[in-house]
This record gives sequence, C-alpha cells and structure tokens, in this order.
Amino acid sequence: MVNVRESFWVMVREPQLLINYLRGLGVDINEVCREEPINTFNCPPGNADDFRTRFFVVSYIYLKVLSQELRELEGSGVVIEGLNELLSDVLTDMRLYGAPPNLMNAVASIIREILRLRRQG
Repeated sequence: MVNVRESFWVMVREPQLLINYLRGLGVDINEVCREEPINTFNCPPGNADDFRTRFFVVSYIYLKVLSQELRELEGSGVVIEGLNELLSDVLTDMRLYGAPPNLMNAVASIIREILRLRRQG
C-alpha cells in the first residue's frame, strides 16, 4: 500500500528525495527538467528554492512518473491511497499559486490521464 499524497508532500519539502527516487527508476532528472512546462524554473529544485518553485516542479515530475507507474501497475492489485486527494491538492494549489498556463495545461493533461487509468484499472 502506498499513500501518494504523503509521498508527494514529503518530496515538495525535500526535493532531493524526488531526485533520488527518479535515479532509482533510471530516469535522468536533467532530461526531465529540459521539458517545456518546467524548463523556466530552477530544476531540479533544491531545499533553498521557494515553495512555489518546488511545488510546481515536483508536481509536474511526480505526476508524470506516477502516471507511468500506474500504467505499469495496471491489474496488479497494488492499493494506492491518497490519489484523489493528491490530484485535488495539486489542481487547487496550482491555481492558488498562479501556475503559468502551459504548466497548468500540462498538469491537467497528466491528471486526466491518471483518472483515465484509474477508471480502467
């Protein structure tokens, strides 16, 4: 059982945990950081970055990786807790913190994909 909401917020507070997690998956953080919706932010973020920067970058990367993992876990019976709450948190806070339109659109697209995967699973 995994609580994705708790994991997400820990990674926002400690971005190095996200970087370590991606390394463990074999994902090149620098390659992900070059992607259009987050390439204008300090990426990968550090603890010294402001909350808004950490939140925006971690949201995009975490949801993107989560979407891929949900695809791979389809039909496995793994229980994922906190997903609806996480998606709600991210959408609400993206609006609250004034996410740039391209980032908001990219995150909304990833969330739609996650919801589609959940309906199928």
